[in-house]
Amino acid sequence: MGSETMTRPLVIGLANAIAILVLAAWGVASDQWYFEAQGSSLDAYQVLTFCLVAVTAPAFLISMLAVLPFHLGLLQHYIFLRVFWAIATVPIWLVYERVLRSSGRTYRILLLSLAVLSLYAAIWAAKLTWAEGHDDVHSSWSGLTLVSMFLGIAFFAARLALHRKCSTGKAA
Repeated sequence: MGSETMTRPLVIGLANAIAILVLAAWGVASDQWYFEAQGSSLDAYQVLTFCLVAVTAPAFLISMLAVLPFHLGLLQHYIFLRVFWAIATVPIWLVYERVLRSSGRTYRILLLSLAVLSLYAAIWAAKLTWAEGHDDVHSSWSGLTLVSMFLGIAFFAARLALHRKCSTGKAA
């Protein structure tokens, strides 16, 4: 992999990791770690979180799975999740670049299947969250984060599957 092809995803990955860490610092300073567990009204913090989850969905999923078995307290879980999420973001963007250079038909079918399954999972999570409802005592933001994550995976899987090489004009 040439240095030029690695530079762009590395910069994007690092920018996303920094955004996640800045959001985490904002969350610790404003007690968002508590409000995520107890419930609150929608604010800019949640909207930015949903956007970052959608953009870095596979990294968020990996970090959730990495932190889940540790049974940490609210604040510790919040911090470790964000740190693992930021760390996983950079390699995920490097993988995106590698996958964009792949050209197998079977691989594209697999990615499109992943996109459809993720879209179905997002619809399921949205339906579950809608049925659960939201009030100031009970939070449904975790369900909406799940929706963002599945939509992000669906978007990137579809994007990778349908990517066209700019240099040749042929389907990747």
